[in-house]
Amino acid sequence: MKNVVLLTVLLFFSIHILSFANEDIDDWKFSKEIYYSDHKEYKSIFLDEEIYRYAKDDLSDLRIINNQNEFVPYYVFNKNSVKIKQVHFNINLENNDTVILINNEDNLNIRDIKIISQDNFKRKYDTYYKNGKYEEFYTVDSGMIYRLNLKNHKEEKNNVITDFNLNYFSKPNIIKIIIHNKDDKPINIDNIHINYYTDKIVFKKDDNKKYKLLFGNKYAKMPSYDIKSYKDYIEKEDQEICNISNLTEQNKNYKEKEYKEINHKLILNIIVILISLILVMIIMRKSTPEEP
Repeated sequence: MKNVVLLTVLLFFSIHILSFANEDIDDWKFSKEIYYSDHKEYKSIFLDEEIYRYAKDDLSDLRIINNQNEFVPYYVFNKNSVKIKQVHFNINLENNDTVILINNEDNLNIRDIKIISQDNFKRKYDTYYKNGKYEEFYTVDSGMIYRLNLKNHKEEKNNVITDFNLNYFSKPNIIKIIIHNKDDKPINIDNIHINYYTDKIVFKKDDNKKYKLLFGNKYAKMPSYDIKSYKDYIEKEDQEICNISNLTEQNKNYKEKEYKEINHKLILNIIVILISLILVMIIMRKSTPEEP
């Protein structure tokens, strides 16, 4: 029984060391300063386009640190609000169909796309997407958009639904919309807007005065904090909405350092695993009764 307990403790210690080795502040490439002014206990930060561009799709690499370089527990409130953004787009004609390409360079979680035109029209559309993992486009949705602006009658539905059902794990890099014009002239498109979901981070202020938000670490795993389990109650508390600074490159030698850091961690992991296996063999050998 003692050997079993010792073995369990040993394995827990090994896992703890491996987990600790993966949390190195120097592994994060970007940061933003967090600014606050009042004395409310809980602080909230709304993520901006720069964070979405450089953070992981599932936001698992987000970290908050204080001026002691200690990690501060937080939770993410997903899809907290919706923002509108004007986007760059390319238009081509293929067999009299209007083909629109939108580059989702900021890795946004898009809810829908609004086609801005002053024409009167009623057209069917198809929506496609692709991300960095695939070369071909995949079908998302189809529907109808229309605009009728008459003296005695007005109606409009110009939102292209883009329910990708991809959550935060595979946001599309490029969106393609095909508007079927049939025998009509192509629509004159003045602009395109997207409505996208924004998330917020909430953390509890400690005794420190300065905080940073870190992101841009593709090897980071989703942290597990107690605060997440009671976030529904914290959402009913007063929260100060903090401002964040412009993007700062946390580690300018990130690309050069990345390879070295990974090798150091790999070596440490191998050493810990080998020591653990040797100790397990010794314990198991001593626990085996000798033959008479």
